[in-house]
Amino acid sequence: MTHPHQGSGQNEPVNRTTKRSRSPVRTPVPASSLCVPLSSALLSSKLRCRLDRIWHKARRDEEGHICAGGGSASRDSNASFACGMDVIENLKVAEVPNFKVGSLEMYRRFPQQYDVLMSRHNCSAVEAYLHGVLDVLGETAGHTQGAGHDWDPATGFVTSGSPHRPTAPRCIHVGDFGCGTGRIACMLAKHTAVDTLYCYDSEAAMLRECFVNVVRTVAVSRLDVDAVRILPSGDCSCSADEFVSIGSNRCNSDTNKNTAGDAVVKLCVRPISFDHVMKGHLRTHPPCRLIVCAWSLSYVMRACWGEDRWHGIVDATLMGLLDLLGTATPSAPCALVIIETLGTNTVEPRRENTLTKRLESHYGFERRWVRTDYNFNDMAEAVRLTRFFFGDSMAKRLEATGSTTLPECTGIWTLWKK
Repeated sequence: MTHPHQGSGQNEPVNRTTKRSRSPVRTPVPASSLCVPLSSALLSSKLRCRLDRIWHKARRDEEGHICAGGGSASRDSNASFACGMDVIENLKVAEVPNFKVGSLEMYRRFPQQYDVLMSRHNCSAVEAYLHGVLDVLGETAGHTQGAGHDWDPATGFVTSGSPHRPTAPRCIHVGDFGCGTGRIACMLAKHTAVDTLYCYDSEAAMLRECFVNVVRTVAVSRLDVDAVRILPSGDCSCSADEFVSIGSNRCNSDTNKNTAGDAVVKLCVRPISFDHVMKGHLRTHPPCRLIVCAWSLSYVMRACWGEDRWHGIVDATLMGLLDLLGTATPSAPCALVIIETLGTNTVEPRRENTLTKRLESHYGFERRWVRTDYNFNDMAEAVRLTRFFFGDSMAKRLEATGSTTLPECTGIWTLWKK
């Protein structure tokens, strides 16, 4: 992600710690280091018990909420991060460091504190857009050609048929690259057409929190499923003794064997970097209908900045992501979505750079922007959390305004592929 303090119209990166909602790109991995740990390497017995506890508590709380007259759809966009937290996750704002923490240290040492800030980040417009994309993908997956639901490749939307969310089967595979603690993955997991989630990031500490957040989200939002099935790798055809189920007793027996009819969301969480993508190490990965790369691709550019030297690296990364798009139905569309910040502490987009311009001019990505403000509970919280992530200068500017809202604009670039 480009720097939040960067002024408008800047085309070169700033050599300061940067803002992002994902962990940054690392130095390229040597060709000899191609062995990527499986999901099971991150899933310790302690973490598995934690996930079981989170699932059952969240599911009990949600069922009680519905019985009391509420509805599962009444939650706001950050409910997945804010609801159902046990003592371990329920950090107080006072536990967040009252000083600026560098990106690498933050993602490795403070993933839970990072989530406290992210729970104040209103990305409901991003979620609504991604669900609109999934509606299109679910519509085209749930209806055959000639059923009156025509996909328009020029706009990326269904041009006829029911205007309501399609009741497509649970069949869409989605990938979140640079997933961090799983904020985008949680948005995707709420959609009933999503069957499998691939969540990849280079930081193990962030990925462990991704497990927690996605499992909680599915427990709260997806009452159509009974469990989350954690896959060791992207291969969904693994044997029953290779996966772990978090959820109902029916899907979590001693032998851990699920039947074909069990309603589950499949989840794969692995430390896969953009270097693996760029070098084509995911060539055998199952295809995805939707891939999202949020607040991350700019790091690929920044890691190799210098005139146009970054073009080849970014292009190789994008081609690697595009190669992962695919579907069993030749006429059905797929989509790659790139998300980057267009300015923090501004109510209108003010940040443009050569990366986003290249997405539009060289690849044909469609651009739109939305507001993604940070809404804090009080001024003390606003200053502390802003300082922790953005630094003292941004915190002082926010305090001087007297507002507990830190405005932000975010760009969304979409490339439809058929």
